[in-house]
Amino acid sequence: MGVVRLSRRKDENRVEVTVYRITGRQLFFDVGRSVCEECDLAVAAVSRAVNELEGTAILFKVEPWLDRLPFALAKGAYHPPITLVDGRIVGQGVVPDVDQVKRAIAAAAERKGIRTKPPGPEQVDAEAPYARQGAVWRENPHH
Repeated sequence: MGVVRLSRRKDENRVEVTVYRITGRQLFFDVGRSVCEECDLAVAAVSRAVNELEGTAILFKVEPWLDRLPFALAKGAYHPPITLVDGRIVGQGVVPDVDQVKRAIAAAAERKGIRTKPPGPEQVDAEAPYARQGAVWRENPHH
């Protein structure tokens, strides 16, 4: 019987955006929102940036920081909330600036050869920040 190996290779057709937060389900316990109000604000800011980049293939994930601690520390991500764009830290310990996140996503897309479309004001939908074509919203089910 052969050994099955799971690939950790990144998807070259999408820009991966990850927010590590300390609130919510962490390992075997829950962390209250009052511990890190910036964490929820960071998720909202990054989702707004993702929304505004209509036409760019993006995988947006929200991960529990403690559950992913070894990987996060290996990337230098030690102070939640942490925003990574294709494995590069865009911000940590603060709510990221929406324009800074959009620039980081655009730069990652350019490195991968993914076409981006500049956002227009009509593309921003504040009522449904996670629902847009081309983006995939995935939150860790353990939250």
